[in-house]
Amino acid sequence: MSKIDLLPADVRDELDRRLVANAFGGSISLSEWLGEQGYEISKTTVNERAKRLKRRLASISASTEAMKLVAEQAPDNAAERGSALMGLLQTDLFEALLQFQEAADQDDESISPADRIALYSKAAKAIA
Repeated sequence: MSKIDLLPADVRDELDRRLVANAFGGSISLSEWLGEQGYEISKTTVNERAKRLKRRLASISASTEAMKLVAEQAPDNAAERGSALMGLLQTDLFEALLQFQEAADQDDESISPADRIALYSKAAKAIA
C-alpha cells in the first residue's frame, strides 16, 4: 500500500483530479502541493500513482468502447452481448491477477502458495 492510499479520501480524490487535469504529469508540483497540505509524499510516489490511474482510466475507456461496439454489432442478440460481457470480465480479471502477482512479487512478505490458491478460489467462486 502506498502513502497515497493512506491519504484522506478528499485529498486523494483531489490529487487524482489534478493528475488527470495535468495529463498525468506534474509529479514535482503535485508532490509540493501535497507537502503544503501536510503530507510528505515523493514525486516518485506521485508518478507511480499517475501511472496506475492512467492504466485504470484507459482500461475503463477500452471496456466502454468494447461494449458500445458489441451493442452496435448485436443490438437484438442478448446471448452475444452476454458472451462479450463475459469476455470483458475475463480480461479484467486476468489483468487483476497479473497486478496481484506483480504486487506479491514486490512485497517483502510474499504471499504463500496456499494463500494465493485461496484467493484464486474466492475469485473463481465469485465469477461462477
